[in-house]
Amino acid sequence: MLCLWVSDVGKDSSGTTQGRPKFVPFNDELMESTMQIYKTSFAYRNREFPIENGKALQFIYSSKQFKTKEVWTAGTATTNVYRNAHFKKTMKALQTPCCSPDEVIFGPDFHQSLYCHLLCGLIFRDEVQVVSSTFAHSIVHGFRTFEQVWEELVADIREGVLSSRVTVPFHERSAMLKLLKPDPEQADTIYNKCSGLSNWQWLDSSTLSKCQVHIRNHDCPWNLTQEIEALCREPPLLSADYGVNLDGLEPTPVGLAEVKLGEEYEIVVTNFAARCVEAAAMLLVDEKLEVVDFTSHVNITTDPGNSRGFWELSGEASDEKLQECCNCLDKAFVDAGYVGSRKANVIGALVF
Repeated sequence: MLCLWVSDVGKDSSGTTQGRPKFVPFNDELMESTMQIYKTSFAYRNREFPIENGKALQFIYSSKQFKTKEVWTAGTATTNVYRNAHFKKTMKALQTPCCSPDEVIFGPDFHQSLYCHLLCGLIFRDEVQVVSSTFAHSIVHGFRTFEQVWEELVADIREGVLSSRVTVPFHERSAMLKLLKPDPEQADTIYNKCSGLSNWQWLDSSTLSKCQVHIRNHDCPWNLTQEIEALCREPPLLSADYGVNLDGLEPTPVGLAEVKLGEEYEIVVTNFAARCVEAAAMLLVDEKLEVVDFTSHVNITTDPGNSRGFWELSGEASDEKLQECCNCLDKAFVDAGYVGSRKANVIGALVF
């Protein structure tokens, strides 16, 4: 099979049917299409929720690009987007340039980059009009982290010295130190506002300037959307790609026989999960058991959160066999985003 579409960069995709990453060509044309989506959605959003020229606190992270066996440069989709000069140009045109320097976005340590994102958000709090992320979980995790480190962030602003928790690499510290200068008055203001927060609804007009919350990935779990709504008392919650106001929307799953003419629906496909369960369930064959039904949910009561799976079996299985099934199921999730989040301890181990 011949491919006539030659690209300088490959995209490491996680959106395959079997959950296995594959390489997809990524060229200037695709980048232009991606930026056009940003511009179009901005036009729709800005009609209902206009913003002025300001900055965006974006919880975004970029991994390193690498070389394939065929010597192509490859990376995740977001890595290719954030490293492209068109991205920064487009964000500026949409009046929402990222308030964090590139050294933070491309930093090698997730936790240190997150700390720097939060610090930049406070430094430019009078200019921040949008808080956004590709995934809802990144915003929720950012809020939770802020609750734990806000006093340390205030100390950085007060003294104009970056916390010792940001250690590598040197250029990331240097970029942040250029933004920092001793500002006791600003530190006192932030301290008084944060110490007076109730239920950590920190994204209100008293903590940051009036802003909007954007989630780019439209299939975010609804429980995370609800948690963001609980943390953000005033800002509108929007789908970044579609410009839809997510406030007050309640998704109601319906079967194919229940759809109505003239209504709009989003198709939900669960084939990948079913295949993972099927593979793990094969381990029960020697005990003459089978999986009657299964379900799962995202546990957000712990930090980090994790997925919890529930199986209804045709009989009693030993703890050892269930542990073996759980390990098999966890290893089946080879999605690049899941694996990377597990390594960074952003997502906890699967509980079965």
